[in-house]
This record gives sequence, structure tokens and C-alpha cells, in this order.
Amino acid sequence: MKAREAKAGVKYLSRAGIPVTVTGSKAGKVLIRLETTKTTVAVNGDYELKPIVIKEVAKESKALPEAKGKAKTAVKSAAEAPASLSALIDPMLVAGEH
Repeated sequence: MKAREAKAGVKYLSRAGIPVTVTGSKAGKVLIRLETTKTTVAVNGDYELKPIVIKEVAKESKALPEAKGKAKTAVKSAAEAPASLSALIDPMLVAGEH
């Protein structure tokens, strides 16, 4: 559907698949608000918008929590690091190195 045919206040998908809401028109352009960044953009009346199909959106949103497994962290745990600076210095002092 063309942007000029869209109803104000209704959510659509842009050509890139971003959810947008038509907010009105100004100076021959159609104003759409991007739902991702909440910014308003003026587009031509020939801009292609797609209606949002609720079944497809619900299927995609359900796929995310179904991911299995734990995320691996690259951060070392506190048990591997010395507890304090004195834990590093004391052995050197006892050995007479410094």
C-alpha cells in the first residue's frame, strides 16, 4: 500500500521491515514515526508500507525466549584474580626480592 493511503495512528512496516506509525501529512509528504528510535520522518506519498500481520510478529517474538543454552562470558571470575594488592607484594617481600 502507498503511504498516502495509510490511516493515521495505525502501525505498518516500512520497506526495510521497521515498524512505523503514520502520524499525518505536511506539505505533500506523509509523516511516519519510527517505533525503534521514536523519530518522525517525512516520506513521499508513493512510499511503500506493508500492513503488520499479528500472527507473524507473535511467531518471531516467541522464537527469542526459546533459545537454549547459557551465554559464555569472557570475563574472568574474581576467584582467579588475587584478592588484594598485598597478596602480590607480601610473597616478594618475604623472598627478599624487593
